[in-house]
Amino acid sequence: MTLRRFFGRDAQDGQALILVALFMTALLFAVGLAIDTGQLFVAKRTMQEAADAAAFAGGVVFYQGGSTAQAISAATADATLNGYTSNVNNTTVTVNSPPTSGAFSGSALYVEVIIVQQVRTSLVPAEAAFNPVRARGVGGAAPGVSPFAIVALKTTGPCITVSGSGGITVPNGPNLGGQIQANCTGNSIQFGGSGAVTDTLGVKTVGTVSNPSLVLPNAGLTQNTAKIPDPFAGFPKPPVSNVVSNSQYTVPASACNSATPLTPGTYVGGIVNNQNCTVYLGSGVFILKGGGFNQAASSGNVTTVAGGAMVFNTHSNYPGAKGAGTCGDISAQTGGGFNITGMSTGLYAGMAYYQDISCTNTVSVQSNGSFLFHGTVYAPGATFDIQSQANMVIDAQLVVSQLTFSSSGTLTVNYHLDQAAKTGLPTLVE
Repeated sequence: MTLRRFFGRDAQDGQALILVALFMTALLFAVGLAIDTGQLFVAKRTMQEAADAAAFAGGVVFYQGGSTAQAISAATADATLNGYTSNVNNTTVTVNSPPTSGAFSGSALYVEVIIVQQVRTSLVPAEAAFNPVRARGVGGAAPGVSPFAIVALKTTGPCITVSGSGGITVPNGPNLGGQIQANCTGNSIQFGGSGAVTDTLGVKTVGTVSNPSLVLPNAGLTQNTAKIPDPFAGFPKPPVSNVVSNSQYTVPASACNSATPLTPGTYVGGIVNNQNCTVYLGSGVFILKGGGFNQAASSGNVTTVAGGAMVFNTHSNYPGAKGAGTCGDISAQTGGGFNITGMSTGLYAGMAYYQDISCTNTVSVQSNGSFLFHGTVYAPGATFDIQSQANMVIDAQLVVSQLTFSSSGTLTVNYHLDQAAKTGLPTLVE
């Protein structure tokens, strides 16, 4: 009788209660698993961000010319800063350089960071366990040298203009030379006389050339080609430090002695030189906050001591937005010139002159003024204007918005690959 009541029609309410209980248990278990899965996902994402940051830190060291040991140490320290240290909280951090797996396995300038942590889920205690969560990041820097001796970045033509009987020549030889790229549409290279552009490695234009016969050798000209990226887009800007002067600085006579060069640092209002001597810059970064650099001397060069220097020309509100801030010119127009070699080591190695992209002031070289920047001249927002009646030599790679040359003499651009700035910025690759 009891069994009949349980299984019979009178027991339907009891069966429903049992089914509901079983269903609720299964539902709670499913909800618990979903939340535990979310917990593991959050742990994975946090670990991945830490692994990527650590790998990038190692890549920065390589970009700055550091050793493998220094890169590994930097990556390990960065992981610790983000809360992941080996043998702490069931965590293992492994840093390999070169990486032991993946597309960059064996590549000496890359760092592999692997973080493994035993994460305990807690919502469903009966099923809780230590679950291994793994994250891996690979970063590095393979500094390379751009194959272009001259890059004109302006978007609409002309971006290279040659006027008069003088032309532009890029010599090529061992560790010397590169191609020319005019990135502008329309008339990329405008000729206004008999002067030619000569580059045996080739001249490429996104648009067309007004007189293709003046590009030599003619077989090396490629018109209507694709744009190339700015090779130094994202090149790091230096931080403001060691303010040497809060108003335009006049070079003292003491700077004519290499033992007492100008001090690297920030010059608010720029620098003006009237010393008819060889003026020396100390090794480091010179930040010109408005005012530029006026080489007003009638003779002599502004040069660098051993180790080289980088001149960074920026606006008066730097490092903030330009806003109403002003930029100054860099000019050599009265006889004195520049003979500056980029730094040989460090983050800014090879970048001899760097003009903030927000500064569109023309870089002007006229008459007898010389412009010998050894390394890379990077002024992505500026016109590089040369007006001279004599032959002129520039010992640098030119990456500018626009190049204009008007002369009866020849402009020779000597691009020494071993002196140029490197284009391989630190990056995450896996």
